[in-house]
Amino acid sequence: MAISIESDTPIPVDNSFKISAGPGAGKTHWLSLHVLRVISSSKKLGITRRIACISYTNVGVDTLNERLPSSSNCVEICTIHSFLYNHVVKPFIHFEAKNWGINEESIRMVATESFLTKAFAQIVSDKCHCSWIDTKCIQDGIQKSHWMYRNGIFVGFKPKYPIVAYDKSGRKTKYKVPQKVYDTYNSIRWENGYISYDDVIFLGMELLHKHPDIFNIIVAKFPYFFIDEFQDSISPIVDFIKELGNRGVTIGVVGDKAQTIYDFIGASVEMFDNFYIPGITEYEIHGNRRSSPQIINLLNYLRPDFPQKPINAEDGKIPLLLVGNKLDAYTEAMKICQSDNVQSLAFPNIIANTMKLGFTDDLPNENLIDSDFDANFTRATYMRHLLKATEYAHDNDLREAWHQLDLLNDERIITIGYLQMLLKYRPNLLNGTFYDFYLYVIRSIGIHLSTLRNGTIKNFYQEHSYKEMALCIKVSDKKSIHKTIHKAKGEEFDNVLIVLDRLENLSALLKPQLNSNSTHRVFYVGMSRARQNLFINIETISESQEEKLKHLPLTILYV
Repeated sequence: MAISIESDTPIPVDNSFKISAGPGAGKTHWLSLHVLRVISSSKKLGITRRIACISYTNVGVDTLNERLPSSSNCVEICTIHSFLYNHVVKPFIHFEAKNWGINEESIRMVATESFLTKAFAQIVSDKCHCSWIDTKCIQDGIQKSHWMYRNGIFVGFKPKYPIVAYDKSGRKTKYKVPQKVYDTYNSIRWENGYISYDDVIFLGMELLHKHPDIFNIIVAKFPYFFIDEFQDSISPIVDFIKELGNRGVTIGVVGDKAQTIYDFIGASVEMFDNFYIPGITEYEIHGNRRSSPQIINLLNYLRPDFPQKPINAEDGKIPLLLVGNKLDAYTEAMKICQSDNVQSLAFPNIIANTMKLGFTDDLPNENLIDSDFDANFTRATYMRHLLKATEYAHDNDLREAWHQLDLLNDERIITIGYLQMLLKYRPNLLNGTFYDFYLYVIRSIGIHLSTLRNGTIKNFYQEHSYKEMALCIKVSDKKSIHKTIHKAKGEEFDNVLIVLDRLENLSALLKPQLNSNSTHRVFYVGMSRARQNLFINIETISESQEEKLKHLPLTILYV
């Protein structure tokens, strides 16, 4: 039975704990206070012994750093990937680098988009002598592959289900895409020092498995290990944390199972519910310090099994369902709030970018920028990363912009010049084609890329606009007024507009199933970001749906 506490209730500093709390409960506030209590009273800390404070998002890391500005000597605040990379992979990769074929001298974490294209699949095919297989099959297998983890061990990098191999003529064969394709995919990246975020988990866990003495070093350096947003954990990370607890580290996990929205990487409601280590004490926080009572009424309707009560919240307006075009709904929300400070939140990246760019044409393929628009791998890679860097920099996310440019050239003095020119010319790029962007890159910036000759590829560049390509990039973590719900995790805003992009998503209001439906959880998280005004947009509803919606604690307005 969990013990009910408030967001400022102290607990013993040397006891392991699990905090379950809903949105706006002050989970990060409580964790920050607890860290300060540990610093002031613990006898386990020292010059080389610190508190590890882990979050799963850059937003979460930034928030913890803001709450603990003067504690850097005692606390290491980072993402789980950064922690494993800095304390396991980077210092100890030399133990296995030769066996794994990893270039340890130039190792770095990168996103995998550029390696999931048909052009790169062709490189893999050529190297592993699988030219008889249709390249699309190889690409499909690579895109669906990840490090499989079962019963406490990794069992390989492969798709969940085998991919049927088709030959170059498009005929189905009796064979499957062989494992050597996936092994070759990794070996090409690794021999050039490129490791993915998925690789970091695998490499870190494998190093700990093969060299368990590394655990002793981590335990000696970090007598306390606290994890915010723990519901986003995946199986290997949960096992890693349990092992730290078994070795005497004080473990603290804070989270909310209804905010489990990373199920596509392996997180689950059950994993959070079932987490246990010997000696752990469970607590619950039922207050909501963020939202108005009217918004909390709607949240409690969606989640009756964990009711929240408002804490120090002023009365606000009843949540409003705006029926009509999403851009019109956004204009109406600003009018009602008498402010342009309305945060729009959407599920897909492309909808968030549509709001940002005011795009009114038919939507393109949401994976357009990461699609196989160009068979020339080098040219496609440059065009993709230069466009992404431009858009991230425009959104003030320089961390991600430099990450994109570093993949092209690690001489910062050169890429600074690239970025200055791209940002200066961006207003012109927005009104041009992707081909205009290509011409600007080779003629004005002076990057040497293969010439685009007449044909299908050049037609693509000419027929698609820069804006269409920009619509498809992943939304920045930074303070954009339009972003995805996933990127808004851990944040809060005075006024929020939730865009339900599909009619079937209305079920998140009409038949909420937070325990079993991850899409419903995503929209629940989005709605819970609002402090004062919550707007929900859907393009159209039927008469029967309208009648059902009238029973909810919200008001309907057609725009």
